[in-house]
Amino acid sequence: LDQDAKIARALLGSAPALPSGTSAFAPSRSVAVVPAAWTAAGGRARVAGQALGAILERRVLGRRPVTLIGVSLGARAIFHCLEYLATRGLRNLVLDVLLLGGAVTSKGRRWEGVRSVVAGRVLNAYSGADAFLRAHHMVAHLASPPPAGVVPVHVARVEDCDVSTYVQEHKAYGDQAVIMGLTATLLWAWPT
Repeated sequence: LDQDAKIARALLGSAPALPSGTSAFAPSRSVAVVPAAWTAAGGRARVAGQALGAILERRVLGRRPVTLIGVSLGARAIFHCLEYLATRGLRNLVLDVLLLGGAVTSKGRRWEGVRSVVAGRVLNAYSGADAFLRAHHMVAHLASPPPAGVVPVHVARVEDCDVSTYVQEHKAYGDQAVIMGLTATLLWAWPT
């Protein structure tokens, strides 16, 4: 495969490569699907996060605080859940939060609001090597800083954990062993 086809395959996952003669960088309908799908998925993550916030608010899962772990757009859903709780002043419904490769903002003010509703630890696991997340976030949010999944957020009481050694590309988060290992190491063994 030529370089453009390899890039297209990486962006589209298991979908077939772009038609012959189509460049991954040329304005074509095939390539425009990826950012559009990513943006749509980001919108669905917001809705899912607000729904999760409402479920926690109603204590459907019981009275004990929960631990939330999310990867990529799942981390985005959790972030929106926490923002939902913050807007309602609902504290101590969430014990700990681990966001892995989060497709979320790295803006400190929003992280401070999220931090305010978590009783225990908030961990931002990021990999500077995650070119996929960096590129997709940049396309969807042109004027925004890089996502928290690729940079530290530098907010008080948010633990920034560089996982670049373990995660060289975004699809590594799809490996259950990687997720379990990072969760065990970061959430339960990472120095506080």
